[in-house]
Amino acid sequence: MLFSNLLQEIEGLSLLSNPVFVLFLIITLGYFLGLLRFGSFSLETSGIIIVAMIFGHFGLIVPEIFRTIGLTLFLYTIGLQAGPGFIESFKKSGRQLTILALVTVGCAGLLTYVLGYFFNVSPELSVGIFVGSLTSTPGLAAATEASGSPLVSLGYGMAYPVGVLGTILIIRFLPKIFRFDLTEVEKTFNLEKVSADQQMEWHIIRVTNKNVQSVSIKNLNLDKHYGVTISRILRDGESLVPKKDLTLKVDDRVRIVGPREGLKKVTVLLGEEEHDVEIPLPANRTVLRVLVNNPEFVGKKLGDHHLEERFNVTVTRVRRSGIDLPPTPERKLQMGDILQLVGDAETLEMLSERMGANLKNVLKYEIVPISLGIVIGMLVGSLYIGSDNGFKFSLGLSGGIILTSLFLGYKGVTGPITWVVTGHTNRLLRDFGLVLFLASVGTEAGAGLVKTIQEQGVMLLLMALLITSIPMVLTAFVGLKLFKLNPLTVMGTITGGMTNTPGLGVINKMTDSDEVNAAYAAVYPFALVLMIVFAHLLVKIW
Repeated sequence: MLFSNLLQEIEGLSLLSNPVFVLFLIITLGYFLGLLRFGSFSLETSGIIIVAMIFGHFGLIVPEIFRTIGLTLFLYTIGLQAGPGFIESFKKSGRQLTILALVTVGCAGLLTYVLGYFFNVSPELSVGIFVGSLTSTPGLAAATEASGSPLVSLGYGMAYPVGVLGTILIIRFLPKIFRFDLTEVEKTFNLEKVSADQQMEWHIIRVTNKNVQSVSIKNLNLDKHYGVTISRILRDGESLVPKKDLTLKVDDRVRIVGPREGLKKVTVLLGEEEHDVEIPLPANRTVLRVLVNNPEFVGKKLGDHHLEERFNVTVTRVRRSGIDLPPTPERKLQMGDILQLVGDAETLEMLSERMGANLKNVLKYEIVPISLGIVIGMLVGSLYIGSDNGFKFSLGLSGGIILTSLFLGYKGVTGPITWVVTGHTNRLLRDFGLVLFLASVGTEAGAGLVKTIQEQGVMLLLMALLITSIPMVLTAFVGLKLFKLNPLTVMGTITGGMTNTPGLGVINKMTDSDEVNAAYAAVYPFALVLMIVFAHLLVKIW
């Protein structure tokens, strides 16, 4: 009976007068539209704004309160994610990378101003084309909040597909445009990046040397003499923990980790390498993900902590800004990094308390820091600088939220409060805020959709294509020809500068190098802030 009444309600369209029903219907349909793939292209979350504009064209509107809530959640979580890496983006070679990001966003901003004036496109619509061409939803949020115009989201919805497709095409043709072989570049880079005695690899060795049977692992001193650590032992089908007082036996299989040259010498010392053997984790070994939020660990190299030697704990992954990075000894830890550790349970629990927090435990205490951080951000955004009789300036909602969350994300911890949240929580709140925001601004923009397409459609698409492609080629030229950077670094920097995850995915299919992800992660936080700043500037100075 209830189901029958529900069907009648929907068929009679009476439910379409309920804004909550309309909101989640738009989100659902937009989600499925975003899943559709055409080769390497998909709309992803922008499918929601397209569906929302169609609903808006037919007079179905999502109330503005949902936009405000979505904007707040989205910008706050973006700032938390970007905060830990924002300052780091200015250090070492990151300075060159941030310059490249500035070239990308700055060139796009300048082109937007010039083309908007030349084509006689309204400022609000032009800014929407700007953030859509660079696929920047934070920029869309900032521009919408600054202008208060639905034309921004209309321009974004039209330009976003061009931005994604244009980025993918330019990335694919960059090797031909600048005449480099990506495979050869990757080989050369891997050789130049780290010297032979620093490259960390692993081998499985079958012990054949009878002379090592009476010597304990501690007295073998492999780490001191060769920089090599025994991480696992397989004996009679059983995986053992390589304790320091354990002695090896003939026919043991051992997994050794260390630099290439050291592995060669230890292989000769112990026996012979085997290639078709896998050694599982011992029964008392487990995997734990740890959120780094202890300032004592931030800014130090991973190798400086000697986790393998001191605790028999192996770091298998470093996750930063949504990107997995190799756990090299030279990798500097940042606030908010997530380390995947392998070791015995008690040791991992101890390390999680020292380094930051076990992700399972952090989940229990994240709501209050998030709500408190948003309250602080809104208070900061409401403050005015200046006098009533003269110039007055306020950061506004988006400015206050993003500035506060950047600072709290960078600090990580203040007293008893841990501001950094887990990647899972951040992603959930960010995506939820984003879909609320897109659904609301999309329905508002949809009222003028058909008229705008009829009057300026082709011109706007051409404008979006130019704003997408010219900054990418210019950035590649500066990075490759002026800065003499590795093409892998430049390609990662371009996609990071455009905050374009689909573009990054395309590069990862073209190469296996982690340098692309590292460059993307280094530039991404700075680019997010640049997008928001330029979106505000374009709205204010036009």
